Amino acid sequence: MRPALLRCLVLLAVTPLSAQDLPVRRLVEASRIDATEHDLVGINFMAVSARGVVALGQPDDAGVRLIHPDGRVTAFGRSGEGPGEFRTPGRLGWLGDTLWIADPTLRRVTYVAPDGTLLRVTPLPREDQIAASSTTPMSVSIVIQYGAYPNGDLLLAPLLSVRSGRPSWIAAEHEGDTPMMRWPVDGRAPSIVGWNLAADLGPCVPGEAAGSGPRFSIPFCPRAAFAIGRAGEAAVNLLPNRDDPFRAPFRVIMAGPDGTTRYDRAVPVTPVRVPAEAIESLKARWRAVPNAPAALRERIDATRFPEYYGPFANVLLGEDLSTWIEHYTTDGTRRWQVLDPQGRPAFTVTAPSAVRLQLVSQTTAWGTEADADGLQHVVRYRVR
Repeated sequence: MRPALLRCLVLLAVTPLSAQDLPVRRLVEASRIDATEHDLVGINFMAVSARGVVALGQPDDAGVRLIHPDGRVTAFGRSGEGPGEFRTPGRLGWLGDTLWIADPTLRRVTYVAPDGTLLRVTPLPREDQIAASSTTPMSVSIVIQYGAYPNGDLLLAPLLSVRSGRPSWIAAEHEGDTPMMRWPVDGRAPSIVGWNLAADLGPCVPGEAAGSGPRFSIPFCPRAAFAIGRAGEAAVNLLPNRDDPFRAPFRVIMAGPDGTTRYDRAVPVTPVRVPAEAIESLKARWRAVPNAPAALRERIDATRFPEYYGPFANVLLGEDLSTWIEHYTTDGTRRWQVLDPQGRPAFTVTAPSAVRLQLVSQTTAWGTEADADGLQHVVRYRVR
């Protein structure tokens, strides 16, 4: 157990929670933004302002669509490197009536008014600037922006180089974890506000992922999951059990804006068997990859895949600090177990597999719904 996680605002005992007998709620469509009507292409991120303006990332168009409550559509951005241009429009969010859009390729954040007016462009801190914040030698390989604070400070995740030494602000118990850093815009010292915790499970299937020959990530393996608020208001980590990740309870750890633990819970696992046809279909797709080395194909055929799915598929942090844990299913639906802001089990939600949620709370959810042609329609749901 990590000692730093035990500094807490409200530290609750690691007591098992169960999804059994929880109320089952549905996602009821409240409104829809039609992809054809609004000329939408693939959507990577979305954000909704307090005034109801929906911002949709359109990476294929190198820009963003702003859908106003009265139906007006504002397009912003194009491919390029000048002001108001993007190489890779990424995460985005609202600071009041100002939209921020991260571009990890150009390493900067663009600020836009609701009417599509460019306000300013701010570069992300360089790797050497972040490295200089440590009193011990280190190397940062890349900086990812996760969010922004109301005063303009940036929420960053600096990824350390494999050859890097441990920086002074990473304690021994956090070695291997990714720090979430608040980077002030006024020159003040940065601070650690949370951690994307690594799940040190070793090889997914002992003896199969190690050894000589081509290496690849084995699907269906248990992996840690992480979500953080866009203004750093909270972060949640899901960690599989190291000794028995497929059956033993996994941990849900929520930290507050200063990185201290709000709660630490154990959630029981209901094992879901991986269908044999799913494994064979995956192997067939891999074998069909053009120019795949023969050694890789042999290793794929020899690999023993997990009998069960991991204990969870994904996690979303609600705007009300609820935690939405997505579980694997085999019946063509998606299922979430929802914990309230205190980490108590609240209810479960099911939806068709075409639904991909992005913004959630205990009363409202936003997401995309893909149709038969692959178009992504934006839907606002009521949780009932």
